[in-house]
Amino acid sequence: MGTKNGRNTSGVYRAEALRLIQSRRIWILCGILWLYLMIQGTEIYREVGADREIIRGFWQQTVIQILRKKETVVLVASVSGIAHAASCMEDFQSRFYKFYLARMDVGAYIRGKIFGNFIGVTGMILAAGMLGILGIYLLYSPAETGTIEWKKELEAWQIIVNMLFTYCIGSMVLSSMAMYFSVAAESVYLAYLIPFVSFFVIYIMNQRFLKEIYYLNPYHWFLIEDYLSHKKLQMWGMLFLMYLGWNGLFADRVVRRLNVE
Repeated sequence: MGTKNGRNTSGVYRAEALRLIQSRRIWILCGILWLYLMIQGTEIYREVGADREIIRGFWQQTVIQILRKKETVVLVASVSGIAHAASCMEDFQSRFYKFYLARMDVGAYIRGKIFGNFIGVTGMILAAGMLGILGIYLLYSPAETGTIEWKKELEAWQIIVNMLFTYCIGSMVLSSMAMYFSVAAESVYLAYLIPFVSFFVIYIMNQRFLKEIYYLNPYHWFLIEDYLSHKKLQMWGMLFLMYLGWNGLFADRVVRRLNVE
């Protein structure tokens, strides 16, 4: 039994990964995010002054400045549900889930969907982020002047990597929320809308009634400021519990749906 379950789980993981790789949607989203990063990098360069000499490390500071923009947070949060959150509802509507369940148990199917959503969101952010970083580096690094200061270089890279990490965390929470509501409301399109709508509903509630509660501001889920502070660690704990909670609700809803059929 243990071998069968292990084979079923690994099979659905491979199936979800292959489905993501073959999906045009994920590549289009990566392209949109990459294009946004490049446009923002160009705008920052123009603001600094295209005719001025740029010093060593400019391209890294440009990346950090882009990632700290609220517009970047909103864009990434908004597309987090489009990557793979509607996958389960798409299976239900097409009846394709019967093909999966003929080869594996319900638990393996649910774990595969959660895994697919996880790698879909994180893969999209990391792929677009690294391609954007590479593009900005190739554009501006050759024009930089001055000597390399390794301490500053490493500090900048630490900030960039940590910010990509927190972008993944915030997006995973919103996408797991989208995955649950998509199945609960039996709507594919709700998975696309929930991250954007919930982000601003939570933000408005925080600003109007709970402004003193730092970790209920969704912008802070994505931004790295004081990332090792006590409040930030509390927020990470809350986000982890939210992620587990929404995935638990999703699993329960899928089981209920399958028991009815």
